[in-house]
Amino acid sequence: MANLGNSETQSSLIQGISQQEESSRGGASAEDQVNCINEVLDGVVSRMGSVVKTGVAVDYLEPFFHEINRSSGERYLVIIEGGTIKIINKVTGVVSTLTGSIASYLAHTGDARKAFQAVTVGDTTFLLNRQVVTAMAATLSPARPNKAIAHFKAGGYKITYTLTITIAGVDYSTSFTTPNNGDPGNAAYITTDYLAEQFRLSMVSTLIPALTAAGKTGFTVLRYGSTLVIFGGTNTFDITTTDGVGDRQFISFRDTVKVLTDLPAKCEDGYQVSVADNGSQASSKYFLKYVGAVNTGLWTEVVAPATKTDLDAALMPHTIVNTGVDAFAVGTPTWGKRLAGDGDLTAQDPSFIGDTLNTLQFIGGRLSMTSEYEMTLSRSRNAYVYFPDTVQTNLETAPVDYDVSNGSSTAISHSLVAGGKLQFWGDGQQTYLDSGQDPIRENTTEIQPLANYEYDGEAAPKSLGLSSMVFGTKVGRWVKAVEVYFRGGKPDGEIETSAHVPKLMVGSLRHIAIGESAKKSFFLTSGADNLAYLYQYYNQGNERVQSAWNPWEFAAPTRVLWASIEGATAWFFLRWPTGCTLESVVLDRYGDENDQAFPIRLDHRVSEVGAVWNGSTYYTVTLPYSVAVDKRDTFRAVERRDVPDVSQRGRELVFTWADSTHVRVMSATPGLTFLFGSIPTARRKCTRFIAKDKNGDPILHDRLLIKKVLVGHYQSVQYSVNVTTLGSLASVQTFSSRKVGDPSVLNNQVAVQSGSFKVTVGEETENVEIELVNDTYFPAIWKALKFDYDLTVRASA
Repeated sequence: MANLGNSETQSSLIQGISQQEESSRGGASAEDQVNCINEVLDGVVSRMGSVVKTGVAVDYLEPFFHEINRSSGERYLVIIEGGTIKIINKVTGVVSTLTGSIASYLAHTGDARKAFQAVTVGDTTFLLNRQVVTAMAATLSPARPNKAIAHFKAGGYKITYTLTITIAGVDYSTSFTTPNNGDPGNAAYITTDYLAEQFRLSMVSTLIPALTAAGKTGFTVLRYGSTLVIFGGTNTFDITTTDGVGDRQFISFRDTVKVLTDLPAKCEDGYQVSVADNGSQASSKYFLKYVGAVNTGLWTEVVAPATKTDLDAALMPHTIVNTGVDAFAVGTPTWGKRLAGDGDLTAQDPSFIGDTLNTLQFIGGRLSMTSEYEMTLSRSRNAYVYFPDTVQTNLETAPVDYDVSNGSSTAISHSLVAGGKLQFWGDGQQTYLDSGQDPIRENTTEIQPLANYEYDGEAAPKSLGLSSMVFGTKVGRWVKAVEVYFRGGKPDGEIETSAHVPKLMVGSLRHIAIGESAKKSFFLTSGADNLAYLYQYYNQGNERVQSAWNPWEFAAPTRVLWASIEGATAWFFLRWPTGCTLESVVLDRYGDENDQAFPIRLDHRVSEVGAVWNGSTYYTVTLPYSVAVDKRDTFRAVERRDVPDVSQRGRELVFTWADSTHVRVMSATPGLTFLFGSIPTARRKCTRFIAKDKNGDPILHDRLLIKKVLVGHYQSVQYSVNVTTLGSLASVQTFSSRKVGDPSVLNNQVAVQSGSFKVTVGEETENVEIELVNDTYFPAIWKALKFDYDLTVRASA
């Protein structure tokens, strides 16, 4: 046997929880950890506390949230549930004023967070109720009047022109024959206006009376230059004209022409006709209307008569428009109408009509609306138009409609823009919209397969920077989180970020918060009401060199409903026994009081602002939240500022609970500044120490005795190290910077120190657990661990 005394230093505690086999973990990993931040430069930081921005007197259950970030001073949070909408300025805590009403569109069943989705473009937010079935409105384009046209394009000598009206197989005709060219004066009798007038007179004097006598009443005729417009009353009739010269001079039609040259130059305002392209297939038909005065009007493309023209705006996404600071207008937007085509073969209804919409996105100046299998992109640079301007040609700006399931039966749950592409996510099938290097338009765009990830659709994937995205899905009882990288819009690798903690996040994923600048993300799940799982990472170039998981616990509230990260600040929306709060946490070791010597770590923190002093013995604080009796033990009142002979930062104050929302902080000092909140206890349970050789392989031993551990700390005030031996109570050994007799600590001031703390262990590694704990409102940062140990190994033969 050989006894080896040795020491080993774990120089950086920058990784979080690992659920790998202990022998496979690095020294920087932990068995467990809560309420910490793992930083490359600092080590393990006891996280800062949350500051209440505002209280909300609504008992939200599973609301829908959407952020609108307009500027540094206008960062809004939209909250929807139970048919109501509230918008809070996160910077100031002010609740915005709302004009208009969309209450009927806000109605939903089940969780609001699943029922709604939104996308913001400029000052306009498009809000989608995913439970509402879209439809066309009942509005129809005007029905076509019972009219026909006969017009002269030219006139000639010695030609007999005939106009015939046919009703039920019976012809009623009138004719006119022009003179020869023997007399120069006869030229007046072959002008087109003259010829049209002769037929008008003949119809009024002979043809219409004949029709009336036959019981075909209601016929009238009007002349516009060389054009006759014949109204047939209630009679169904056909019209034909002949001219004996190939029918090229006297033209007639009711509602269809084969070529544009058959149309008269002058006509009645509003007359409608279709153009059938020489009688080719019906899908090429388009519709024209004469618009304007007789002499100056034009034939303009219109929608077919008696055709639905409008999207039903009550069933389409609604809008939330930012009209000023802390001011919004909600309402039903005006969606573009069908302007051309017949809605059947041309300018068809958008593919989402008749279905619920699952997701909205904005890309390339177009708003994308996606149902289970289909996607429609709006007109370019106009998010409100989903019909083409014309059906005569395919314009580059026209809407684009596609089957995005790529032929599979996968229903699309969500869409997002990531890697520069519009992606569509369903379970086992993901696709993306690809237009190569060209702008998005119908003839340059196609749907390409993206991946085949299992995806439960519970939480929308989130893009991360320019070239990656994050999604999560439920695997058994646990949540798996994956980051996918893109190159040229195509997947170029992935990291299963939860691989080291496959059984950490319990339940199904309900929300992802991404902080690209902070390199941190929060995951909220259905199985952990009071937890927000923090994932943080550090990249060196394209390589991820450090990552860490640990949950943040908010013990006093009943549920973490939402999270977000902006720069170095995390935001949380928390539910309490009554009401909710919006709170923020600074994601570093400095806290938010930059003018103070050290941070005070209190969750749900409020200050003396608004507190009422009774003039003698106490301040009454009205809390913006309600605290249950069994959740009050972690709350503290602490002096906020160092003021000579008045207050000392960090000194604890006595307080009593008047009720669940009122606290009396005892002090006879007027003008006292203080903070009140709950201590977020930070814990790091160290990975069991295993001695390794120079190659990093575990050393087989008969006995490994840990004699002591030296904890390296940085800018810390106080913390404890719990050493627990099997079958025994924990030995609590506490570090405090306020050492008796230390000349650098004057008048019991709170000192912030860097150095080390020696912890006595004296137990075999298999039988002992070592946990670092900061259950104070003071800062503590753990940088390194040095293990002094005796190793007994069997001597080799």
